[in-house]
Amino acid sequence: MKPVRKLIAGGVIAGAGILGAIGAASLGTASAAPAVTTAAGTDASTGSTTATDATASTDATATPKGPHQANGITETELTGDDLAKATAAAQAAVPDGTVVRAETDADGATYEVHMTKADGSEVTVELDASFTVTATETGGHGGGGHKGGGHRNGETELTGDDLTKATAAAQAAVPDGTVVRAETDADGATYEVHMTKADGSEVTVKLDASFAVTSTIDGKG
Repeated sequence: MKPVRKLIAGGVIAGAGILGAIGAASLGTASAAPAVTTAAGTDASTGSTTATDATASTDATATPKGPHQANGITETELTGDDLAKATAAAQAAVPDGTVVRAETDADGATYEVHMTKADGSEVTVELDASFTVTATETGGHGGGGHKGGGHRNGETELTGDDLTKATAAAQAAVPDGTVVRAETDADGATYEVHMTKADGSEVTVKLDASFAVTSTIDGKG
């Protein structure tokens, strides 16, 4: 073979080798990139899955809603000796009642015991710090009496003859009390009269349909 032809043939073979090397390098780079991307995607996916699992676990073990709150006070369930004393006092006041729960009171009394009577009706017995019964109210076990100065849902202010009769009955029950408002009652009685006593303390007088006093409650009943 002539020298020129050998030179040309050698150049072709060398060029083919270079192109092959470049192609192989490019192929290797292209193959490596998806591998890196795949690894990143796998890591991101794993991190996301872990975070989701942690959130689900937190939701599953979320703390249940707390006890009743009113007037900035959280009621707490009674235990031990306090529970025994409150239960005994309530059962003495309502012999056919079954205790549902006993707790501190956020509405004026010190303690309250929620009960269900033999006929299925509900009653709440309120106690002072010495576990002496101060009031017995018919009504639900939801906890929390009348709050603040407004009317509860369904309560309407008394006027005319009803107001006169309710005021007279309340003032007879609490001679040093000044009537703040008189209204129908959403907690079991027919009417209630909110009063302020001479010493500044608050009291609520509960009345039946005949305007007879059924209970007198310290605080906003």
